[in-house]
Formats: sequence, structure tokens, C-alpha cells
Amino acid sequence: MRLIDRRAFLQAAGGAAGVTVIGPLAGARAASDLNRNLIPAPEDPAEWRVFREALVKWRAETRERLRYDDALYRRKDFSWVASCRSCCFVMLCDEAFYSSKLGRYTVESFLEEGIREFGGYDAVVLWHAYPRIGADDRNQFDMYRDMPGGLPGLRELSGAMHARDVKVFIDYNPWDRGTRREGKSDIDALISLVQEIDADGIFLDTMSKGAAEFRVRLDAARPGAVLEGEGALPLENIHDHHMSWAQWFTDSRVPGVLRNKWFERRHMQHQINRWDRDHTAELHKGLSLSGAICPRGIGAFLSAPEAALDGDFFQFLAAQEKLNRRADFDLSSPLRQTAPVAATRKYRQQEAPEGMVAIPPAEFRMRVEFRVRECGFYESHSEVDLAFPNLHKILSMERKVSLKGYAIDLTPVTNALFARFLQATRYKPQHLENFLKHWESGAPPAGKEDHPVVYVDLDDARAYTRWAGKRLPTEEEWQYAAQGSDARRYPWGDEMKPGLCNEGESGGTTGVTAFPDGRSPFGCYDMCGNTWEWTDSERSDGRPRFAIIRGGSFYQAKGSDWYMDGGPQPCNFAAKFLLMWPGLDRCATVGFRCAVTF
Repeated sequence: MRLIDRRAFLQAAGGAAGVTVIGPLAGARAASDLNRNLIPAPEDPAEWRVFREALVKWRAETRERLRYDDALYRRKDFSWVASCRSCCFVMLCDEAFYSSKLGRYTVESFLEEGIREFGGYDAVVLWHAYPRIGADDRNQFDMYRDMPGGLPGLRELSGAMHARDVKVFIDYNPWDRGTRREGKSDIDALISLVQEIDADGIFLDTMSKGAAEFRVRLDAARPGAVLEGEGALPLENIHDHHMSWAQWFTDSRVPGVLRNKWFERRHMQHQINRWDRDHTAELHKGLSLSGAICPRGIGAFLSAPEAALDGDFFQFLAAQEKLNRRADFDLSSPLRQTAPVAATRKYRQQEAPEGMVAIPPAEFRMRVEFRVRECGFYESHSEVDLAFPNLHKILSMERKVSLKGYAIDLTPVTNALFARFLQATRYKPQHLENFLKHWESGAPPAGKEDHPVVYVDLDDARAYTRWAGKRLPTEEEWQYAAQGSDARRYPWGDEMKPGLCNEGESGGTTGVTAFPDGRSPFGCYDMCGNTWEWTDSERSDGRPRFAIIRGGSFYQAKGSDWYMDGGPQPCNFAAKFLLMWPGLDRCATVGFRCAVTF
């Protein structure tokens, strides 16, 4: 699962009453239909009785052929699975789940909102890596370790969920092969993680199933923990995978039958069409009785003794009917600039501070390129960002920009300059995790004094700029300083050429003036490669908080499209960097430079 508003990820799964009818079983079509993940239903009611009989026969014969063993479903420690219907994929950086201002997870308010909106969650998947992973060499397990409070903090979070009878899943990214290695197998790392945070299951991202070893190891380490794959689960694996996704299963006009749910009624399938705004069709799957439902509504049939249906029950139904007719649901959130661009002392153009270059006022068409991720770009929800065919593609947008005169640093801020700042101010961030992680005994690494400072988050960078009487450049200012008035693709011209920037050959950062022939038209160094740079562009729509970073870096995680972009990037390429908290936001590949206003 990727970043979408979590309400869009309410996964309606068929329960014990979810038996429906399927399309006519006759000849070749019958065999084909029964091999589908969702078996289509016939529109003619006259065919339903024969079809139901055929379904029963197919299930019995298939179980016999597979020598199906339901032992794991009969175990008491897995009894919770059959009622785990609504599962939420929550980004750990979701502002509704973690408060950067309070510096803590907000589990109670998050769960209460779910109860108010639709009755609540049965489980959550703690989504942690994509689309941030790949900014530096931290792997998927490191990213859990670098969450607020580390693994003990996640265990405390898990305990708070369990106290509310909500299950907790961790996420496994099998495609993560291009970052730092653990020194042990992924299964070993996952089992350790499950134990350390007391997780109830593992979500197998991009996988339909896990190896048999997963089940054996989980039973030994955390009895009752389950596996749930993203892809369509083969029948042969239902016996040891208690859950699976029913993702983008095309239904028939008369709601069809989820094959795996029919094969094993205790198996839980979470229905999902991610990126869709309207999930009515998913909710309608599994209906098989006659009745009236208002357009795009949902309903249910209840079988109970008449004595149990008292006046309170019918009052509840009346209240639900009113709620069902609501037309005011709105999942949109306005995008806001969370930190206004800082003011600086006004300089005259001829008085640009030392080490900076003056750039006169300018108007230009700003063309921005970005890679489509499931977190959108400037906004989380837009038709172009969430369109499946565009996933991973480079798209662009243009806007007219008018810049006042400003000055920008000729180089990124170096380790030596940042050390002077610390000495002068005794600056100490509230959260020290990963702050200047690359320094040795509180000083820049020997021989790297002129390298760009990294392992600084936005607040660290802003603290430096205030001390220097400057500010961070806006992304518009940064791009214009890099590409010049002729909108060149790279600071030196329109083609990528070797030897003009840090392309990663050294395996780390280089001195900020190491590539004089790669300067921009205004004389700025290091605006391509070496390190990404923070810009004054922090925004939020109430869910993800983010900033735009520019320039690319020396590091590039290879082997998967799911990694964040790395390596040297064109002047107009922008990366949306989701903000979590300092321990995660401080990276080996992100630095900054300063600007002032004329």
C-alpha cells in the first residue's frame, strides 16, 4: 500500500454472512470462472441455484485435490482473524497519527476519529519506508529503528493499540536490496522486529505469498501472528496465510464471490481499490439477498430472534439511515505553507554578503519535473498524481514565477561553517537522534571540513540561517540560480557530462568547490549531485507534511523503482520529501545553502 488518505483505505472485507452467487457454471466458462480470484455472478436468478450447487462441489473437490489442512484456522490464537475486517495502512508520518509539535504518536485521537467516521479499525499496518526509502543507505529495518522512540517507542505504540483491541502489522519490502545490508537474512530481521514491537502480523508488500519458512518462524517466535500478501493469494497457500488482499478484483454486475473467501470461510480478504475515491463497489461485493439500497449506499441483512430486536435497536437503525443519506463527506484538505519564508535584513544588490552571488529580479516560466509517487506532489490528491499508468513516470508542470532580487550562497554550507555556528551559539536541538551523525567526537571528519554539512533537518538548517542573518532559498530561487535565464537542464548546459559534478564514484560527499567547471550561470557550485538541498518549501495538507529538496546527491539506491530518486538531478527536478521527525529526516545526503532578500 502507498500513501493515500487513510479513510480511502478502509478495506471492507466479507464476513461470515458474505456468501453470494456466481455466474453460470457450464463447460469451459465454468472452469475459467472458478479459477478467477473473484468469481462472477450470473444476472439471471434462474441460474443461481445450480451455480450455488456447483460452488459447493468445486470447494469439496478442490480441498480434496489440494489435501487441504485447516489446522492453523482451528488454532485458538488465530481466532481473531475472522473478525479483523477493517485494516488501515497508516503512514507513520501522518499528522493525524504523529504530532511533530508534541513529539509523540497520537493513537487515542486517531482511533477515536475512526470510530466516529465508520465504527473504527480492527488493525493497522505501520507503513514506514516508501516513498522515503533510498534517500540514503538506510534500509527498511533502519527506518523502523529511526522512528520516534526507536523500536521501544513502536512497542509502546503497539501496546496502546492492543489496549484498544486493534492489531498491529509491520510492513516487509522484498524489493529493498539496494540499501545497507543487515548481515542476516530478511526473515531473521523480520522475526526480530515482530518480537521487539509485539506485532500481530507481517504485510508482504508487492508479494502474493511468503515462503513456508515465514510461517514456521512466526509460530516459534510470535504465535498468533499472521501473514497477509498484497497480490492475489494462490489457493495452495491459503492454509498458512490467514489474510490476503482482494485488490482491483473486477466484479460482475451482480456481486460475485471472492474465491479464497469461499474456499476457506475463516480466511480474511481485505477488499481494496487504492487511488479510487468511490469505494461503494467494494462494499457491495458479497450481497446476495433482495432489498433496496439508496444510490451508492451500503446495507446489511440481520438474522436474530424477534425478542432481541427491541426499541433501542430500531432507533439505532433510524439514526444509521439518516447518516447513510449524508451528502457532506469531504476528504479534501487545503494545502498550507506550514512555515512562512523567513525574513532577512534587506540588502542592496551591490552589497551581497561575502560568499554569495547577487541575482537580479526575474520573471520566467518555471518548469518543474517530478516522479509520480503515491504521495502525490504539491498536493496529495490530484488526478495526474494518482493515475496508475503514471506511477514512477517523470511528469512536469509549469507556472509563471516572478522573483524579487536576492542573493544565494555560492556553495552549500560546509562542515567547517556549521562548526563555527555551533561554537558561537551552543545550538543543541531538542531531539539529538542522528544530529551530525557523520562527525567524530563533536567535530567534522578530518579532511572533510570543506564538504557540505549533512545529517541536519529543516530546523537545524533554519537555526544556522538565523544565526547567519540569512534564510533558506525558496525552490523557485534555487531553480533559477541553478538553471539561469536560459533554463538550461544542468548548471553547465543541456547535457549530462562526466567530471562536472559528484556522481558518486567516491562513495560519499566531495568538497563544495571540487567541480569548478560544473558551476551554474551565476557561478554557484554543487547545484547538481553531491547532496540534495533543503528549500524553504515546507507544506502540509493535514496529513503528510513535506518539503521540496533539489539537486540530487552522490547516493543512489539501485534495483527498484520504489526507491526515492538519487544521483545527480537536472536543475528543474524536484523531490517531495515527506517529513517525520528529526531522527529520520536527518540524512547522509541532504544539506543546504542560504539566501537573503534585496
